[in-house]
Amino acid sequence: MAEHDDEFSVHLLLTRPEAASQRFWDTLPHDVKTGLTLVVSPVMEIHPVENDAEFSVFDTAIFTSSNGVRYAPATPGKRALCVGQATAENARKRGWNSVFVAESAGEFVEAIPKHFPLGSFLHFRGRHTRGDIAARLSALGADGDELIVYDQQVKDLSAEAIALLSGGDTVIAPVFSPRSASQLAAAAPSLRSVHIIAMSQQVANVFAATNCASLHMAEAPTAAYMSKAVTKVLNNVALS
Repeated sequence: MAEHDDEFSVHLLLTRPEAASQRFWDTLPHDVKTGLTLVVSPVMEIHPVENDAEFSVFDTAIFTSSNGVRYAPATPGKRALCVGQATAENARKRGWNSVFVAESAGEFVEAIPKHFPLGSFLHFRGRHTRGDIAARLSALGADGDELIVYDQQVKDLSAEAIALLSGGDTVIAPVFSPRSASQLAAAAPSLRSVHIIAMSQQVANVFAATNCASLHMAEAPTAAYMSKAVTKVLNNVALS
């Protein structure tokens, strides 16, 4: 449980895996944390997928998530093209010659033929993903493939989260992926007191027809902008 102000407290519900939720919490300014009570209830659990792929036959790795980096074989010095600054940084820490290309899959595919000519590539991804990066790059003439290295398995909301959403306390819920959004929307007993912050339009679309208290979208699909959005929504709630 996080530190909070006794006179005014809002719950922050994080539904990412434990480690990712903690990293996001750590990005929030101290004065924002003092107005929040943290509840972590992951709706996805990450599991590695065994494979026997031989990466040496490919020139370039493509990473669209930090989990892809985590479960790909470490290949020091090999080029890795990345979606997201955090993904690129994690790849760099694992020894890849990583390059940040874009913050979204769509921008990534547009940028590759213009600025990053590909030889052969392998996209390390999760079982459930959007963007069809390998297929779209192949359609543009690139020679590559994709490999599933982890699975995102659905998890039930915790008893604490269910109790929170069943009550009338104010909740801010940053949601980072369409699949997490669908799971939260389906599992929540009510969203009437929940202020949703969507990382993308696809996430926002999931909540458009719900009874959530308000729906906001980050200015850009990054953790930094999601953090800024939490601050903005908290300030709005405090003034209402």
